[in-house]
Amino acid sequence: MRVTSKLASVGAALAAAVATTVLVQHPAQAIVGGEQAAEGQYPFMASLQEDDFHFCGGSVVATEWVLTAAHCVEGAKPSDQDVVVGKTDLAAEGGQRVAVAAIHVHPDYDPDVGIHDAALLKLAEPVSVPAIQLAGEGDDDLEAEGTPLTVAGWGTEFFGSPVTPSHLKRADVQAVADDRCAGMTGNGLAGFDPDTEICAEELLADSCQGDSGGPLFHELDGRLVQIGIVSWGIGCAFPGFPGVYAEVNNDSILAFITSTIAGGGNAPEPTSPEQDKPKGNGNAGGNGNGNGPKK
Repeated sequence: MRVTSKLASVGAALAAAVATTVLVQHPAQAIVGGEQAAEGQYPFMASLQEDDFHFCGGSVVATEWVLTAAHCVEGAKPSDQDVVVGKTDLAAEGGQRVAVAAIHVHPDYDPDVGIHDAALLKLAEPVSVPAIQLAGEGDDDLEAEGTPLTVAGWGTEFFGSPVTPSHLKRADVQAVADDRCAGMTGNGLAGFDPDTEICAEELLADSCQGDSGGPLFHELDGRLVQIGIVSWGIGCAFPGFPGVYAEVNNDSILAFITSTIAGGGNAPEPTSPEQDKPKGNGNAGGNGNGNGPKK
């Protein structure tokens, strides 16, 4: 069974462009089992692009900041990245394309096991779309078993698909309790870390390749609150294999977000001790067991 990131391969997309087909690394669903989002339904959605090709999602969390997954941008040059906002259909006219001025990866991000899979992009100029609210310290109840959640992105539409859609898709999923997700070691989720990650699932619905970095959110009192960042999973919408998301309101991740934005881009010191918890086959970078992030 393959554990993959949910990030689309830009190199594959570029090669495929010559043949008029967009290919992705570890192809999977684009928001499997979901539906097209209505025009302007999620204005905070951001498309991370390189050479005009979408490779990851993100969310606008402040006028000059986009939150995404660390595995999407670790080691990348800001000058090679653009962020597109204000578009539901990436092939349509309009929207706003903004250069990336700086990339800030969570100081405790470990690509070998995938914990603290969060990063912030400082934009070269402010964007005009509204930001999504982030879950806070008092929102742990949003992780309770069965809590209705939504995930959105421009990733592939089914496992093995060679095509990424231009129109934003959404899918309704449900939170999986930490103890149940952690107990799925027989299903290949030995790498799940309940301290920094949350799980969500729904029959025949999931995020997939190209959705990495996008938001997992909940409607609370009429507003949308982001609780997770698309990170990794075993395939896409495979029964018994929930999607795994970086937990936005984890103390360390939330402190990284707030302090980086408040500091105007000065990366903070690590906010939690280095974790050396054995992760079994939960290698977010990919290994012989097929484990890796959903990039």
